[in-house]
Amino acid sequence: MGRKDERLVRKKVQKKTNNTFLNLSHLFPSALVLGSFFWGYILFQLPGGRLADSLGSKWLLGGGILLTSLLTVASPLAARLGGSAAFIACRVLEGVFEGVVIPSTHSMLAKWFPPTERSTASGVIYSGGFIGTVIALPLSALLCDTPSAMFGLFGGWPPVFYLIGIAGVVWSVLWFYLVSETPQSHPTISQAELRMLLRTCQSACRTGEKVSFEGV
Repeated sequence: MGRKDERLVRKKVQKKTNNTFLNLSHLFPSALVLGSFFWGYILFQLPGGRLADSLGSKWLLGGGILLTSLLTVASPLAARLGGSAAFIACRVLEGVFEGVVIPSTHSMLAKWFPPTERSTASGVIYSGGFIGTVIALPLSALLCDTPSAMFGLFGGWPPVFYLIGIAGVVWSVLWFYLVSETPQSHPTISQAELRMLLRTCQSACRTGEKVSFEGV
């Protein structure tokens, strides 16, 4: 390929990049953008479990997913209006709210599964994340390759954020409606199952107790 052909290819790539909301390469390296999510994520790994016990794992987990999803939907608009800095700020906040999800999940597992079943239950639950990744990655690539339409609102990378964010909002609504915090608060649980869970998960199902970290 000659220099003239290389210049033409470079111009085409630059033109395609400028048609999107955000061209991050001029201001921030891609590693900074990709890593910004984990700045917020790492902050709430430890306090997330304590918050789940005090505020309720159902509401903390569902709220974390809901707020993360809403920020995901808003990310393209933030990039359009505020540029790279606003986009990175959204990613950091998404990490903050997503950071409570795993600790809250463990809190729910402790309340709803006997100790002998928790390993299997956690394996099944966390495998869902990997299955979702396998589905989302090729779908995201397909959406990114579509041409822009409707003043740049659709086509390119923004629809990836819209689709994933809306899916998360729908999931959160279903979670709040269908899930109960503890076996005692479930409206249709059988008495036999309730007695079994209370017997095997007694320490996790008790509420209002203070944890002393001196003996840990």
